[in-house]
Amino acid sequence: MVLVADAAGADPLIGEGIAFALGYGAIAAGAVIDAFAREDFAYSDYAARVLASDYGKLLNYRVTEAKRLYRQPNPLVVPSFMPGLNL
Repeated sequence: MVLVADAAGADPLIGEGIAFALGYGAIAAGAVIDAFAREDFAYSDYAARVLASDYGKLLNYRVTEAKRLYRQPNPLVVPSFMPGLNL
């Protein structure tokens, strides 16, 4: 089984998945072609293929940025005058 589209990972920063889905399709196609050529359908290197791709690198960058940005208090979402909120 090869996961593509949103099942493989969506943009954690804004939640968009269509652009990543298109990119994963090309990566998955390469993995499937390689699997037939080697007659090995374990796809043991698929995660590494995704992470090494431009989409994987972009996804990793956006995960890092999402973690950083979502930890910051946003005064438009959670006003500082609301006591008891530990963000």
